[in-house]
Amino acid sequence: MEGEIYEELMCTYCRGSLRVENSFLVCEQDNNHKFYIKNGIISFVGKHEFDQHWEMNRETSIPGAKIEVAKKFLEPLHGELVQNKKVLDIGCGDGVHAAVLSADKYIDLNIKYIGLDVSMTALSIAKYRSPNGLYLHADASHIPLINESIDIVLSYGVIAYTNDPKQTIKEFVRVLKPGGLIGIWVYVRPKGLKGIIFNTVRKISKFGGVWLTHRIADCIVPLLGALPVASKVNLSNATWQQCREVVLVNISPTKLSLPKKETVKSWIQESGLKIISEDEDPLITIWARK
Repeated sequence: MEGEIYEELMCTYCRGSLRVENSFLVCEQDNNHKFYIKNGIISFVGKHEFDQHWEMNRETSIPGAKIEVAKKFLEPLHGELVQNKKVLDIGCGDGVHAAVLSADKYIDLNIKYIGLDVSMTALSIAKYRSPNGLYLHADASHIPLINESIDIVLSYGVIAYTNDPKQTIKEFVRVLKPGGLIGIWVYVRPKGLKGIIFNTVRKISKFGGVWLTHRIADCIVPLLGALPVASKVNLSNATWQQCREVVLVNISPTKLSLPKKETVKSWIQESGLKIISEDEDPLITIWARK
């Protein structure tokens, strides 16, 4: 609605409050700071390399295995009072967690879902699948939300793709309310031969371009069932395209940091969070409270 103030949103330049004008959110402190609203998605950033990834996988449905992994990741919420809570899903992608939180046991809890991603394409897919929610086209390192406005923060695999994972976690904590809950799943550095192979494949993909990267992905797809893939997606439970999407999101991004477990835990604790649970199956899931 024209002139409406979005109380929870803020300008990513000066942290001013925002109001609606035509198809933009305009900063109350500086009218030159404008953010475009496209199909109900508020954009705070420009085009990203992940847009190409999701453009090529736009028609790919969510594999059942991914849904099951998402349900497991969200299990700690079952013991929480989540009714009417605000849940920020950072790096929501094409909407796996949005799909889970809008169905089954969560459907009557009136969860206020906010999906954030650097890819406008991914957000458009997520919003189409789960239209009830607020979708923000933004960077995980510069969240356009005011301090202490979110009850629960979800971050599945996101910090690995940021320029400064430690600082990104601090940004998660900034928007989290005191007593709020945060769930973080992280890629960790492969050891031994696995690490050497993984790094070699990523280097070849980086210098070989899109065509070669896709050919490498096609070679890896038949092997997914034997690899320690967190999503548990393979050709026995998913299509070729669904499997290739999983491979590409690991080998093609320009930025991918793979920290050690101890490093991730220290980042979380130094950010003022108290770790309440951790799980290493298949990699690392950490839940913490502010």
